[in-house]
Amino acid sequence: MKAPYLSKSVSYVRGSVRRRMPELFSHTAPGLTLIFAALFLMPGFLSAAPIGIMPFQSGSRTDQSVPSALITALKQPGRFEIVEQSKLDAVLDELKRGQSGLVDSETAAQIGQLVGAQYLIVGETNRTEAGLEAAYRVVHVETSLIVAADRASGKSDDVLQRLQASLLRQLDLYLGLDNPDSPYTVLLKLPEGPLKVGDTLTIKFKVISHRPSAPKRVYIQLYSINAKGVMTLIYPNRFSGFSPIEVDREYEFPSEKDDFEWELVPPTGMESIQAVVTTEPSDLFQTFTKARSTFPETGRNGHDPATYRGIQVQLNRDKRKDWKAQRVTYELQQ
Repeated sequence: MKAPYLSKSVSYVRGSVRRRMPELFSHTAPGLTLIFAALFLMPGFLSAAPIGIMPFQSGSRTDQSVPSALITALKQPGRFEIVEQSKLDAVLDELKRGQSGLVDSETAAQIGQLVGAQYLIVGETNRTEAGLEAAYRVVHVETSLIVAADRASGKSDDVLQRLQASLLRQLDLYLGLDNPDSPYTVLLKLPEGPLKVGDTLTIKFKVISHRPSAPKRVYIQLYSINAKGVMTLIYPNRFSGFSPIEVDREYEFPSEKDDFEWELVPPTGMESIQAVVTTEPSDLFQTFTKARSTFPETGRNGHDPATYRGIQVQLNRDKRKDWKAQRVTYELQQ
């Protein structure tokens, strides 16, 4: 189990591999006309999270078997509000007039706003002789971020059970670290397209404020979580320093000034970047000292919801009232 490999590189090599990414919020899906209203706030409790589940794409057709199983899983705990299918169907009918194929995260976020969902689940299925291949992604409507995802293949019943358990665990993990009273929203942006072992990765991040009186300088921590749950602090680091960042300004890791690049290494599978923003320094895992010379692992399991509940408990104990958390999830392929 390796942490993300951070290799030194001269600047012209970095320039040849870095992909220029579009500005945040620059996409509008064809076939939909939207007037963007006030941003939604995430709920403080799991029961207040309206979730919409789209029909999954299966080639040129749609498949309801996996969405139906996921709806069943979400209804059992009684913690989630499921958006009525009729609302989704009405929006999908309009969407089909303007586009076809898979629904990307920006389009999903727009659909979510139209139907009153805070999260929208999209995915794909493929029926094979061996059984079923299926994948889902959970899109956070406010930011268009993919905050949870998984993929499974095998016998149909096994796949459905795995994806049901995975979805409940990841929602528990994500919603378990939340501060609905925060004046901030965290935006994270990864390159578009599939990410493979050996690729170099740059993440853009930005903190925006919804309250004029909120501090204009904040501290942000970024943790890389690999497919095995190994959680590594990648920002701040000895290159970036440990000073606060400016609100409403975009940053990136690695930055243009850094003489290293972030190379993706095995294991393959679902990986995440977890961000935590505070108005005062908070060394959540006692890793800042090591971070002045390396990129330290936290020693915590990044797939365990208890890790994130522990972060929230510590932030509340330290009286960090305006903190905010966010994450983005992606699949690392071979």
